[in-house]
Amino acid sequence: MKWFSLLLILLAPLTYSGKSIEFELTSGDTISIDIYSTNTQILFLYLPSEHGFSKDYIPTVQQLAFFGVDVWALNLHSSYMVPKHRNSINRFRVKDVLEIISTAKRKGFEKIFFLTSGRGAQLALKTAHQWQLENPKSSLIKGHIFHSPHLIHSKPELGTKAKYVDISTVNNLPIYLLLPQFGAKYFRADEISEQLKIGSSSVFTHRLKGVHGGFHMRNEKDLKLMDLKAKESLSDTLMYLL
Repeated sequence: MKWFSLLLILLAPLTYSGKSIEFELTSGDTISIDIYSTNTQILFLYLPSEHGFSKDYIPTVQQLAFFGVDVWALNLHSSYMVPKHRNSINRFRVKDVLEIISTAKRKGFEKIFFLTSGRGAQLALKTAHQWQLENPKSSLIKGHIFHSPHLIHSKPELGTKAKYVDISTVNNLPIYLLLPQFGAKYFRADEISEQLKIGSSSVFTHRLKGVHGGFHMRNEKDLKLMDLKAKESLSDTLMYLL
């Protein structure tokens, strides 16, 4: 089976290289989206962190497409012409992401999962909550997958409990947390989980021991052994959630 898995990884970039489209909103503005399509009913809506995307996330989403999941990566920084900065996520409009979700629904997607990291988790939670308010009978959005989510107002002092953003308490969708050991959020894992559970979410915390933060966005040549193993198995991990 090892040779078969390796074959899939080698073939994925050749088969699912992705395409970029300019999605025109009803406002007349456009959102740039990188689409990795396999024509299924499951969509991972990939939102950027405050630092945007690096091209090194592409091998993972190519493998996801190969295994049978569509991925739409929203290039929001370039679309809004907003510099990559810790406050950049607040410049993105929830209503625009909602319009993209509505389009995905019309295209036949039956399950949507948000995938993001850092402060992108705040945008994902806001968007999902607003969708539920506007579509109370919809079960289209199934949950969130967060790499080291940043859900605090400001940097707390060491040893103190952080003050979390309000949106972290109203979510009721399942959440899967990926927390590398050598990342800023690792030692607040229980605190983050309890905060998200306030809104009745079911939260699963996946602690990645020996792994450095940001491994999923870094080039393989810059990764240490445990980081590399975590990245190579990331698509398998995400597929397991389905």
